[in-house]
Amino acid sequence: MKSIFQLSALVSTVSATGILLPLYIYPSLNFRDNASFWQPGFAAIEANPGVSWQVVIDPNDGPGNSGLPGDNDDNYKYGVNRLNGYRTSGQRNLTITGYVHVNYSVIPEEAVRNNITIWNSWSTDTAEDVSVQGIFFDESPISADNFTYMNDLISFARSTFVNPITVICNFGNIPAEEYYSICDIAIAFESGLNLPSGNPYRNQTTIDDRIPNVSLRPRSAILVHDYNGTTVDGQPADETTLASYIHTLKANNVGWTYFVTGPYKNFTTPPADIGTLAR
Repeated sequence: MKSIFQLSALVSTVSATGILLPLYIYPSLNFRDNASFWQPGFAAIEANPGVSWQVVIDPNDGPGNSGLPGDNDDNYKYGVNRLNGYRTSGQRNLTITGYVHVNYSVIPEEAVRNNITIWNSWSTDTAEDVSVQGIFFDESPISADNFTYMNDLISFARSTFVNPITVICNFGNIPAEEYYSICDIAIAFESGLNLPSGNPYRNQTTIDDRIPNVSLRPRSAILVHDYNGTTVDGQPADETTLASYIHTLKANNVGWTYFVTGPYKNFTTPPADIGTLAR
């Protein structure tokens, strides 16, 4: 059976849509077990050289409590070093971004800057490459009224890192368009597939509603968790439906996506497990 991304690639009019992976699960079951919980992700990355990746890591709503590279945690260090190996070797188009929480501009700027500074310091580890190449701003505000807040933080991030970084803003909804001038990737939809609460995913309708400016779609992302049961229009949440969703995203030039069967920390359960999604 052809994979989801291969099925979409058969149509010449579609574009490359990368995977934006919220790798929120702790790397290991046991101490120094080679990041056993991340192994399915490593396997998917290794098996699919044509897929681009944005991998978001989050020790504890940010860079962790220690303030040290890798959160002073051998399990994180091993996992991040391995991810960076794919990138630095040129084997894969992969970027690691560090999670910071802004809570719709409620978090004081000083606290966010401190987390950004710690993420930058991960590059100073002398034993392993645990550097991140970007910042993921979770729960970014969508209103233009908060633009100055976000602009200040993003400007700080870009000036703090020595090398150019990728800035991902998780709006989860349609943001004021000026945010695209400061965010490299804007998450315009984040919700369950068809939960009793929240906005259901409606394929083309969701794309049109959340990213109406077609020129911005290559820099936009759509994330869908709890891909199970049935869709809002009664289709089974299976691999066939998932393949059609991915095809539609590619046909609309949406830059990034992620589907997962349950919550983000469980990315090995079919039908939307990481291996199936990436193949």
